[in-house]
Amino acid sequence: MELTWLPDIPQSRNRTRALRACPTCQRSKKRCRHLIPKWEPSNDLNRQSPPQLNNDPGRHIHRDDLNREQLPVSAHTDPAQTTSDDPASFSVPTTERFVGDLNPESLIRERLDESTGSPLRDRIGLWINSPAAQKAKPRSVQRGQATAEEYAANPPTQRAIDGQTIASLLHQRFIAGMQACEQLPLATRQSLSAIYFSKINHIVPIVDQEFCQAQSEGSASVFLEKAICLAAAKTRAASPHLRLVPGGPILPSRQFCSEIYKGLVVAMNAELEPDRLTRIRVLALMSLHCEGLEGAEAASSHLCQAIHQAQTVGLHLGRPNQTSTDSLTKLFWCLWTLDKMHASIGGRPVLLADRDIGIVKPNVSAQTSRGAFEVWLAVSDLLATVISFYRPSAETTSRWEEGFPAFEDIVGGHPR
Repeated sequence: MELTWLPDIPQSRNRTRALRACPTCQRSKKRCRHLIPKWEPSNDLNRQSPPQLNNDPGRHIHRDDLNREQLPVSAHTDPAQTTSDDPASFSVPTTERFVGDLNPESLIRERLDESTGSPLRDRIGLWINSPAAQKAKPRSVQRGQATAEEYAANPPTQRAIDGQTIASLLHQRFIAGMQACEQLPLATRQSLSAIYFSKINHIVPIVDQEFCQAQSEGSASVFLEKAICLAAAKTRAASPHLRLVPGGPILPSRQFCSEIYKGLVVAMNAELEPDRLTRIRVLALMSLHCEGLEGAEAASSHLCQAIHQAQTVGLHLGRPNQTSTDSLTKLFWCLWTLDKMHASIGGRPVLLADRDIGIVKPNVSAQTSRGAFEVWLAVSDLLATVISFYRPSAETTSRWEEGFPAFEDIVGGHPR
């Protein structure tokens, strides 16, 4: 089955959708509620309803969606639920998501929808509706469904994804997971690791220096190595080193990162990394990668998993002989700062509440000489205060009228 994605612009939203009503309901101009089309055999084991096709290019296909849309109805649907009279259960699947103002997509979407006067505007972002949701109006019910003749004309292999296709999808994930377990070329690992520690890790010290020793001894986690390469590959200095296999071609940065990221997603979902602290670091580095329409949501999800794992091992709690400069303490405060960044960029609630943290936050304001991480922490601390003015609330709150820190207050008198 071939799919053609239409751009989500006003011109494409006027594209007529195929009707999905049976002839009787079409003549009556009613929503078709028949679960078993009369041209289909009424075998309970083969009972299927016409597939709901979604032309939304921004729709992210989740595993649950595959289970509902690609498997036979009898395999995953309760008959009592399929006979529900709720009209929403038979409507075209819709997707609504919230995009914060710091995401460039919000500006583009708002300009595209300017002529329609969309009311879905919030003071910190806007909601994005799929084309199916925008056409889910009384007039569009008729043209949002397919006729019985059109549905019957499609070959059975095009109506639903069969077991062979599902097996192919699972096989692709298996291949991606196996490739994620293979090391990158030595020259690629060494070059990108050097770039990472010189340009990124001193700002957000997610990885401790012990990694370098483990890498030289050949005992470093292959997933952590790839996550480091994923973060470093976006710099211009990394361009000559982007090879996936020894002697292979030099890939563009986006293709290189996409291949590594795809394998890491499968590996983390399958929990192939046995060490929990390493898993936290890998997920935190993956949260720095954002690609595609759902990239910001996926990055936030990776950070959420990293924070969940960090709370499981108690990084937010005090430990004996703990100092503010040890690697685990810095790792936690890296997660804390990334939480504030993702909350502001994605318009999401913060995940780490200060009242639940049992360790003392580094007092950056008391330091006259600040490094890159201290400045990053000070900016995140300031951002946490700003976020508090934009939290959803039924009450109006006053804005920050005075006392906003200057640039010199953030970097300190003698920045390092």
